[in-house]
Amino acid sequence: MLRRDADRGGYVFEHVYRTDPDLPDQVSPLSKPGVEVEAGAVIESIDGVSTLSVDHINVLLRNKSGRKVLCSVRDPRAKASPRHRRTGLLQPGRRSPL
Repeated sequence: MLRRDADRGGYVFEHVYRTDPDLPDQVSPLSKPGVEVEAGAVIESIDGVSTLSVDHINVLLRNKSGRKVLCSVRDPRAKASPRHRRTGLLQPGRRSPL
């Protein structure tokens, strides 16, 4: 679940859905190894476009189901510093919390 927060510089993950270990084929893109986004993290951009530059983050994800997108995410405990920003590829799908 995401909430727009201009003061924090993007969309804040209020909740990250975890996957049942008995259903590995239904793993959330945010729970995959190497991604591991946690509640409070801020998604600042998608494919190089600021999430605050559009009316809603869904605009940046339109027609992206099943395709990889480049996301810039800031750790929830970090200030707005490039040092605390991670960039990685996610593949949103129909069950994606993105």
